[in-house]
Amino acid sequence: MCSSDLEAYEQLDELSKSTLVSYTKKATRSAAIQRKIANDFEHMADKSRKPSMKASATSLSDKWKDKYRNRLKNIDKAVDRLSK
Repeated sequence: MCSSDLEAYEQLDELSKSTLVSYTKKATRSAAIQRKIANDFEHMADKSRKPSMKASATSLSDKWKDKYRNRLKNIDKAVDRLSK
């Protein structure tokens, strides 16, 4: 690889600051929605009397909590890149 190819490859890995800011704004809103959905399913699981409904709601709650945690992790990565 020549130096220009290596430089072009390094530039592909970097995102502009405006892209990271846009992602952070949108992802923060998305994370709040995912947290709310997870809490709603958790509340539904607590209130349900049927074991099958409780298991289903708990499963969905866990799924949305995982999405929320993943989103927060990626927001942290974007903020770290912005602060460099």
